[in-house]
Amino acid sequence: MSAKNPLYYTIQSSQSRNSVHGLRPRIGATFSAADLISIADEECGRQGTTLEDLAGIAWIEQADGNFLPSREWAEGERLAAAVEKLGDDGKLFEIYPDTQTGRDEYCKRALELGLDDDLDPDIIADTSATVRAALVIAAKANQEALQEFFEGLASCDYYDGLSYQLYLDLDDNSLSIHQEVSSNSWLQRDDGSLIQVYQVSGYCDIPEDERYTEGCDDINDYGYADWLSEIEAQIAALVDGVEGAVIGAYVGRDGDVCLDDHIQWRVGLDLADMGLDPDSDEAQSLLDQWRPIARAHGLALFQAETVSTYTIAYVTETGMLVACLRDDLDIEARIAEFERQADVQIDRQGLTIEAGLRLTDDDDMGDVVFIAGHHTGALEDEKGRSYRYAVR
Repeated sequence: MSAKNPLYYTIQSSQSRNSVHGLRPRIGATFSAADLISIADEECGRQGTTLEDLAGIAWIEQADGNFLPSREWAEGERLAAAVEKLGDDGKLFEIYPDTQTGRDEYCKRALELGLDDDLDPDIIADTSATVRAALVIAAKANQEALQEFFEGLASCDYYDGLSYQLYLDLDDNSLSIHQEVSSNSWLQRDDGSLIQVYQVSGYCDIPEDERYTEGCDDINDYGYADWLSEIEAQIAALVDGVEGAVIGAYVGRDGDVCLDDHIQWRVGLDLADMGLDPDSDEAQSLLDQWRPIARAHGLALFQAETVSTYTIAYVTETGMLVACLRDDLDIEARIAEFERQADVQIDRQGLTIEAGLRLTDDDDMGDVVFIAGHHTGALEDEKGRSYRYAVR
């Protein structure tokens, strides 16, 4: 379509907002500017009027008895008059140009009106990353998958030693849940159209009475809304082509938006560098200032946490990891749980136990004590995020 006759997406209604049933808006067809003007002209003709009349353009009689408009149309004026005509009598008729901004506004308006499930997936694919992420989260089918996944987290059903993974299919914007034996295995496509959005694995130390119970508890009391914001930011980052599993952002003291795989740890360090306790009122106030800046970039800001240290236990001879958990938890109970899960008996004298370690993907953060891998096992924190190294 030429620049002089661009395409427009439409949202319209065939009924008046004053009717018994209200507007009942719907996704309309895609029209060129010339098509919209022609349709409006025909509508005017049936009512014995013209678009010029609607725009307040007078008609001047010529010497030969014909009438001509008193002036030329200004740029865009005729199209605006056509849209006004098509939306008269209290009907809804909105147009959005086939541009990046136009597609974004069109999809956001559809989302506002509850019409997002009727949008063409190809149009959604051409929106900005933040708008596409919002549409993915809002889709009814995806809401079911998201709630199912979060219930698995909040109930701790997903902390059974397996890896539960949430995927986005870029071909149809659908979310799906997949299960693997460990976080070292995942799904992928050669064309990159299937991306992992979130994964959790490991075991859970949350007491039974603090876990979500379906049918008894309100899922929103367990942080569901905050988790959805985190997932939306993750999707936006991935769709935008961010390398790696970037799941959020924070704004540093220099004002730059920083990305990291494990945001809560980085934020904690940044606050510590400023001499602030992450749990203090001053630190929380600063986080409140950072959060909208991060979100303006389509990113998420995670709650600052103190840097947790971990204890690991591994078989000395083979290097196979048996347990990894925070220093303040019971390593012996975790080893016993591993024995029950694997149906093995481990000689405690053949184990090496190291405490006070940090989990990281940067081997420059300290002296490397353990390296995760296919043959040694996965280093995972309390939230199921995987790391490459345990360092001192």
